[in-house]
Amino acid sequence: MTLKVSCSRAIPCSELEIPCKTRIQATVLNTGRTTVTIAGFGIRYPRSSGLKPSILVPLSVALAPGEKASVYLDFEHFRGVERHDIIFVQEAGGKRHYPEAAPGGKIGRLWWWYRGKMKN
Repeated sequence: MTLKVSCSRAIPCSELEIPCKTRIQATVLNTGRTTVTIAGFGIRYPRSSGLKPSILVPLSVALAPGEKASVYLDFEHFRGVERHDIIFVQEAGGKRHYPEAAPGGKIGRLWWWYRGKMKN
């Protein structure tokens, strides 16, 4: 099972009452050969915050090979975090998938989870 997770600023925005600058679009694509059930999209905060990884947008959707699903996350969910690569997609079985990154980006994200701090 292979899932590809990506995130970007939500532009253009179809809902005019919510400014696009305050939202992130998170997308998951099933690149594997079997159907995968997605439990939801979440965020992993740094250890120093005391907050556990949490699913922000619960989904109960089965993605067939080649299918994708997208959700919008408000900046409020990030609670002062400037990184957007901390979004994850969780399978129904509990496995988490994070956005792809180069080796340096993965090391930076890992360092931030264990040593980083959140802004107040």
